[in-house]
Amino acid sequence: MDSNFIKELKNLFKSKQRLQEEEAEAVQEALNKEGEVVEKLKELEAEYQSSLPKEETPDFDQMFKPVSLERVTYSVPDDESILKSAEEKVNATYATKISDINKAVYDKIVATENEKQKALEKCDATLSEIDALFSSLANKTKNNAVKQGISRGSILESAISDMKNATEKEKMNAMDVYNDSALGIDKKISLLEEERDKSLENLDLKRAVEVQNVISDLKAEREKTIAKETKENAVIAKQEADENIKIEKEKAKYIENYEETKRKAAEKEAANESKYGYTGEKLQNYAERYNIALEFYMSLDPDVAVKALEASANMKQYLGNNYEKLRTLLKSRTSTKSNVYI
Repeated sequence: MDSNFIKELKNLFKSKQRLQEEEAEAVQEALNKEGEVVEKLKELEAEYQSSLPKEETPDFDQMFKPVSLERVTYSVPDDESILKSAEEKVNATYATKISDINKAVYDKIVATENEKQKALEKCDATLSEIDALFSSLANKTKNNAVKQGISRGSILESAISDMKNATEKEKMNAMDVYNDSALGIDKKISLLEEERDKSLENLDLKRAVEVQNVISDLKAEREKTIAKETKENAVIAKQEADENIKIEKEKAKYIENYEETKRKAAEKEAANESKYGYTGEKLQNYAERYNIALEFYMSLDPDVAVKALEASANMKQYLGNNYEKLRTLLKSRTSTKSNVYI
């Protein structure tokens, strides 16, 4: 290895650009070797941090919980429930009306059926009278014939036959009267049933209209309830939002004061350490860091050591206040050159 004198002598014959290039190469080489030193400094930093009392950061979210106001909820019926309620309400009224219609028609039908029964009874009575009359006339005719001595003659048979034919004709006439009456009564009953069906149909249409009207009223009432719920919940939501904005502002202010207090405490501690130096475990830890860095930079060329330290991205962080101390020491070792550049 050349002595400093020999090195200075060699440098006299080098150009300024070449000297700068060599110096940059030496600094870069020193930075490449810095890795092992940085790992040791990291370990010491980790030891120091682990020795510090654990500071519990306040749970700001827990301290400033947002409020959640309870919303109002009104019970409202669904469409199916509304339909059921409307039908129950209307049907309660129309059940009586349906019963009245059925009863009125039923009473008329019963009365008409009674007329038919009376007509049948009258017809039966007429037929019985005709039969009785025929029997009476036939007996008289036979008695007269006996008196006249012709009880078995053709004249008697002819007379009885004529009476029988007349009787059958009268009975047919009585039956025709009854059948005409029964047909008219059946027609009247059919008309009564048609009248009842039409009345029930009209009543059902009215019932359907009334059901729809009740449904409309119930839905309108439901909409009013929903609108009321929405309006009241909007007021509650605004109260909740306003309260949470207030809480967030208080939280932000609290955090700001907390961070400011921490910052001022750190600044005060840094000022004291800058003025009086480190103490306790921190003093010992940073002294070890300093010695590790010192050993590394003392192994470098004095002129390179200062520039390598200044170019380091890690040493200020890990050496703290000892950084300037090391820098001053290394600068004191540098040579004062008055190179002649060619």
